[in-house]
Amino acid sequence: KNQGQQWSNEQEKVHVAIDGRQVELPHLTVHKTYQDDDNQDSPLLFTLQNIGNKVKVECDRLGLTVETDGQGVEVKISNSYRGKMAGLCGNFDGEHHSEYEGPNREVYQSPFDFGLSYRIPSRECHEQGKSLS
Repeated sequence: KNQGQQWSNEQEKVHVAIDGRQVELPHLTVHKTYQDDDNQDSPLLFTLQNIGNKVKVECDRLGLTVETDGQGVEVKISNSYRGKMAGLCGNFDGEHHSEYEGPNREVYQSPFDFGLSYRIPSRECHEQGKSLS
């Protein structure tokens, strides 16, 4: 039910929105978000940390960690997902030769062509001169 993430850094504070919940995270702070915001005995949904120039979001229940510096993103997943993934982050099957498997199960040799295979055509991007064709 992820409705998107927003990230901004403003005077040593990071503002994060996940699933419609806004969290202000001062530097070197850990914030825990529970299913019921008013009840810390309810299940923990995720933990946010602001460390240096990075924000880290952890969801132990899903075995998922996401780190960003506002420019790039690193996604780490539990081994329980091995062989069950697909997309731009690879298929997580442990086989290097199949990491560039496109949406139609074709294997690309070039990371650029692999990335292009997942693009969604958009008139807006084309009109703004961002077409990759």
